[in-house]
Amino acid sequence: WQPWEPMTLNVGVRADSESLFQNDGNLIFKSMMWSPRLGMAWDLTQDNRTLLSANFGRYYDVMGNAFADWGDTRSAYSYEQYQYNHDTNGYDLVWVQDPVSDPLVFDDYLRPYHMDKLAIGIEREIAPQLSIGLRGIYSKTMDLPEDRNTNDSLWLVQNTTAKYRTYRALELTMEKKFDHHW
Repeated sequence: WQPWEPMTLNVGVRADSESLFQNDGNLIFKSMMWSPRLGMAWDLTQDNRTLLSANFGRYYDVMGNAFADWGDTRSAYSYEQYQYNHDTNGYDLVWVQDPVSDPLVFDDYLRPYHMDKLAIGIEREIAPQLSIGLRGIYSKTMDLPEDRNTNDSLWLVQNTTAKYRTYRALELTMEKKFDHHW
């Protein structure tokens, strides 16, 4: 018995390139994003009926229009800061950022956010052309950008480690192949 003989390994990489410009033609962001992929499938019982699989990949999200809106020299967005006044029991306007004269500044080291995803599953054929499976999925999205008030006159768009998103799922699957036409 040679337990590793019925294994298949897939290795790959995807390369994405992105450039994002402001309304005035200034380059906000440019990056080459390398996304590794690794997949493994193993015939666990060596009878072509039980499949164990594991897949890992990195997936980038493009910066999109939100970044251009933040830094647009003619943006409709403005930022105001209020402070509570105990004497009047109200809020006083302390600071205003005018998007026309004070657009946001983008960090020189700004990166697109990315998701690392791992999926591990097992699938078993229980009848001809019918299988059931169970797959666990875990992903974490990191390098999410944030606009940060650095000194009440400069807002800086930068990546932060404080923001991230995790996702966990458990999938139960049933697959049926009807014939060669379906």
